[in-house]
Amino acid sequence: MFSGRHRDLMRMLVGLALMCIVMYGVFALLGYWQWQTALGSLLGFAMTFGNFYLLYRSVDKVLSMDDENEAKVHQLGNYWARIIMIAVVVVFALRSKAVNGYATIIPLVFPRLLIYVFQFIDGRREALEVSSQDTEHVADSIEELDR
Repeated sequence: MFSGRHRDLMRMLVGLALMCIVMYGVFALLGYWQWQTALGSLLGFAMTFGNFYLLYRSVDKVLSMDDENEAKVHQLGNYWARIIMIAVVVVFALRSKAVNGYATIIPLVFPRLLIYVFQFIDGRREALEVSSQDTEHVADSIEELDR
């Protein structure tokens, strides 16, 4: 359905959305069933996915550049732009009464967790593919021995 590169973006988008929904559920169980928490969760989701998307685009562009110095400058500029974006959103969330600051900040750790989950899933998938190939190889070897 999606190419390998876009598949990673879609996996992160869906994973972040699911984790933000779970986070909001935990907040609700703790008694913070408020619209400020919902807005904070949405803001945190948008900030976190925006950061991941900008990182994705930057790495994609840097990999296509021929000049190494130009690539370093681009990567550094993009890094600082993302850090400033996060800082502005976090300061707004912590100072504003309209959003729950914690619900805005917590999603920043979700991409790291999701990357671990995706690596585990991909590793299991590769292990299953290798084990099925090994099984076929063993079956072929057994057939040869029976002859």
